[in-house]
Amino acid sequence: MPRLPVLILLLPLSASAAAPLKLGLGDVISAPHVIDRAERPRHPGGRVVELADAALRQCGQRAEYRRYPGRRLLQNLALGQIDGALMLSYKPERARDMAFPLRAGQPDPSRRLATFNYVFYIRQDSPLRWDGLRLRGLRGPVGSNTGWSINDALRQQGIAVETGNGLADGFAKLMAKRIAAYALHAEAAQYFLTEHPEFKVRQLQPPIETRAYYWVFSHAFAERHPQTAACLWRQLPALRSRLIPGERD
Repeated sequence: MPRLPVLILLLPLSASAAAPLKLGLGDVISAPHVIDRAERPRHPGGRVVELADAALRQCGQRAEYRRYPGRRLLQNLALGQIDGALMLSYKPERARDMAFPLRAGQPDPSRRLATFNYVFYIRQDSPLRWDGLRLRGLRGPVGSNTGWSINDALRQQGIAVETGNGLADGFAKLMAKRIAAYALHAEAAQYFLTEHPEFKVRQLQPPIETRAYYWVFSHAFAERHPQTAACLWRQLPALRSRLIPGERD
C-alpha cells in the first residue's frame, strides 16, 4: 500500500468531516418559512431553512435541526446544549443568554433571517375593530402561541392573553369563542388558512407590529467559533433577498 505524503496526513479535517452544527427551531408551525418533513425529521424544509442551508454551504458547514417548545429552546441556548437557533426575535434579556448579530450594540437588521408581521384574526361575524393602537370592543382574552414575543406587547396594552400550542388550536378556540381574537404571524396564518378553509375568519389591519427574526448562537459556540458565526451572518443579506420573497432591504 503506497504511503501518503506527511503533508497530507497533517492537513486538518475537511468541513464535510466536521461535526454538524446543532440548530434548534421553535415547535409552533411557521410555514412557509419552516416546514416539517416526515421523511427527514432532523432536517425540516421551508424558506428560512433553505436560507440557512445555503449560508452553511458557503461557509463549509452543515447542520442538524431539532424542534423544541419555546421555553426549552431558550434554555438549551442559555446552557450551551445546542449551538444555535433560527428565527428568534431580539430582546435584551435574550441577548444575555445568546449571541445576536449586532452593530453598535444593537441587533443588525441587515443580517436578519426574515421579517414577520403580527396581525389580529377575528371571526367573520366579530364586531371588533383595530385602529393600530386599540382593539375596540374587546371582551375576553386574545389568543397567541406560547413563547411568542407578541405576548409581552399585548400585555403591555392591558390585554389578557391566553397562550396555546399551534395554529389549529388557536383558530379552533377562536371559532368556539373561547378567545375574542388571535394574534399571530400573518404569513403563517395565510399559509395555514389556505389548507383549512373551514375556519371562517378575517384579518385586521394594520399589523400589530413588525419584528425581525435572527439566527442566534449560544455564547459558548460564539466564543469558541467566532469566525464561523461571523461567516454565517455575513451570507444572510444577499441570500435573503434572493430566497425569501419581499425581504429585500
